Amino acid sequence: MLQVTFYGVCTSTAGDLQLVFELCAKGSMRSLLQSSAELACDQRLQFATDIASAMKYLHGLDLVDHRHVKSDNVLICGEGH
Repeated sequence: MLQVTFYGVCTSTAGDLQLVFELCAKGSMRSLLQSSAELACDQRLQFATDIASAMKYLHGLDLVDHRHVKSDNVLICGEGH
């Protein structure tokens, strides 16, 4: 499983937690979906498989809050995962 490096947490002046991860050069799934980029069938399948694998992993740790599973929170690294 491909993992993104987690660096830490900071807080905003409003008290919100901000998670700090390594740069995911391809941005979010939302930005990809809003662009004019064509997604080949194998790319779509890879994204679906990666997301399902991540959900399985998080469920195993009891760390899933489904309201946060959205295209803004799916980050795409340089390898396209």
